Formats: sequence, C-alpha cells, structure tokens
Amino acid sequence: MIVVTTEAPPGRVVEEVVGLVSDSCVRGVNVIRETLARWTNFVGGRSESVRKEMDRAVAEAVEGLARQARGHGADAVVAVRAQPFVVPYRDGFMVGAVAVGTAVTLRR
Repeated sequence: MIVVTTEAPPGRVVEEVVGLVSDSCVRGVNVIRETLARWTNFVGGRSESVRKEMDRAVAEAVEGLARQARGHGADAVVAVRAQPFVVPYRDGFMVGAVAVGTAVTLRR
C-alpha cells in the first residue's frame, strides 16, 4: 500500500477516488516514561520518551488508514495528514494521533 502526503505518488496517476479514510490511536504512557516527562517539564528540555510514543501513535494511525483503504480496494492513500495530541488522564496523560487521507486507485 502506497501512503503519501502528496496528491499522487511520484510518477503515478490517480485513476479513481475511492473515498476518505481516517483513523486514530491513543496510547498510554508507562509510569516511568511519564515520570521522566514530568521531570523534563520541570527542569526544561525535550522529552524523547514522549516524542517516541507520539511517533508510534502517528505510525499506528497511518497504518490504520492503509488497512481501511485496502479494505475498500484502493491502491494508495494520498493527501495524508496526521496530527499527534496529548490527552490529560487522571494524574497523568496519554498520547494519541489522528490521521486522514484519500483512498485512491492508481492507473496501471
């Protein structure tokens, strides 16, 4: 499955628009990572553990787009946009992402 942020994969022509596909993912952050993120927030700096969890959430949401598109008979997902986010949860937080794109068939 081809997944791109452009209107069409390079060198390929969109034959038919199948439809909009979207997916989301929310991941829990384990206690150790959450504690390290809070410490980083307190002293300043970048939290690599939270960034990695956000990257995983984006990847899972984009994989969901591909699964949906494949299920609708598409060859590719174009114009993909993904946005990570943080969800406050009890005394901590969870990270997530939402992804949207257009499922298409490509000219052979």
